[in-house]
Amino acid sequence: MQHSAVTTELWLAIWSYVPDVPADLSVPVVSPEWKRVWTAYFCAFGLSPTYVRQEHITKIEERISDTCISVNLFFRSCGIDRQCARALAARLPATLSSLSFNFTRCGIGEGGARAVADRLPGTLTSLSLDFRDCDIGEGGARAVAERLPATLNSLSLNFNAC
Repeated sequence: MQHSAVTTELWLAIWSYVPDVPADLSVPVVSPEWKRVWTAYFCAFGLSPTYVRQEHITKIEERISDTCISVNLFFRSCGIDRQCARALAARLPATLSSLSFNFTRCGIGEGGARAVADRLPGTLTSLSLDFRDCDIGEGGARAVAERLPATLNSLSLNFNAC
């Protein structure tokens, strides 16, 4: 049976065999152990097009643990500046395997791009950096290109209008 063919009644019947299921199934049921694992290993935020202030960056920095293996931050048109990019880059764990930063239309400039480049972990296998309309210039683009880890299996770079 295809997943889409499973009726609500069938799901409720399946869930009736799971102990301690809350009555409100609109909220995903996740065990405390899975919450701990996901919090420890994954960090993802999509804030486009919210204007991000320093206190937001501080809270995001706090969520990037040393055990994270994947960081995905989407800041398109959020007003992220060079200092915010530096602060976020400084929190990148050395053992990170997947990194995605979208700084489209943020004013991180060359200094922000260089900060990200300087902190690219040598353990990355997947990297996606979007610097469209970020004013990083040739210097920022070169800094990133010169520091790409040899461990990459997947790479996406966007320097359009930078």
